[in-house]
Amino acid sequence: MLKNKTSVKAVIRRESVNRTTPRQE
Repeated sequence: MLKNKTSVKAVIRRESVNRTTPRQE
């Protein structure tokens, strides 16, 4: 469950960053 929560948080953060920045790799 902890791993799942971290994954979800990472995905949300990644999506948030993607929305803020058009492209950053």
